[in-house]
Amino acid sequence: PPPPPPPLHGAALLQSPASRTKLCDVRGAPTGAAPDSEKMAVEEKLTLGAQEGGASKKEVSDHSERDPITLEPLLAPWFEFRTKADQVQRYNVASLVRYIVSTGDFKEPTTRLPLTADHLKELDALASQVDSELPSVVLARSEESKFLEQRQHRDLVEGIERCLSEVLVAIMNVIDTAGNEEDGHLALCSQFHEFDFYLGQLAEADSTAPERCLQQYVDLVLGPPNKRRKDNHGLAQVVLTFLKDKAKSAR
Repeated sequence: PPPPPPPLHGAALLQSPASRTKLCDVRGAPTGAAPDSEKMAVEEKLTLGAQEGGASKKEVSDHSERDPITLEPLLAPWFEFRTKADQVQRYNVASLVRYIVSTGDFKEPTTRLPLTADHLKELDALASQVDSELPSVVLARSEESKFLEQRQHRDLVEGIERCLSEVLVAIMNVIDTAGNEEDGHLALCSQFHEFDFYLGQLAEADSTAPERCLQQYVDLVLGPPNKRRKDNHGLAQVVLTFLKDKAKSAR
């Protein structure tokens, strides 16, 4: 006898006479209704065949279920920002108000589009419903020059901290790679001088920043608790003593 035909899959299954007959039965042909299990099986094959035949499956992605700033669930009434392309981003009122007032940034955080005067008025109206103690973003906008000064100061502090971090990386590289104690001490002296300069600049910009940074630097030089840095030629101890002395002076 001839071999049985190969099994059909996907779109080919839908085009077979048997499949069309079974589908017709399920959809109400005179031959009678099929059992529920058979109906489900046929509809599953129909879906599979459509996908394999090139039909696109619509995917719906909803990013508005959580506040994008705090990632907390949205609470009504929320603030809704809509772009010209009809994209919508929703925020918890309190989180957006606090973000704007603390940063002085009057742009929508995800698109970086400016918040208009109407947006700010709407946000103030919603804020009065949510919490009467929330600050006014309209009033904050009128004091934008103050926020500009705050941003400039913050940028200055962050810039000095980055310079200090780069010097610290160079110091740790000396600890790890120095060939002998004398060369290591000479290299550290040069780096300590540069470190002192930036630390003084940081103290002038923000008197509280040096102590905070120095404690972090001590932890970095020590290394994680499960893998402490190797004290190559005693240089790590020299650096730790230097940093701890600076931290005491900063208090």
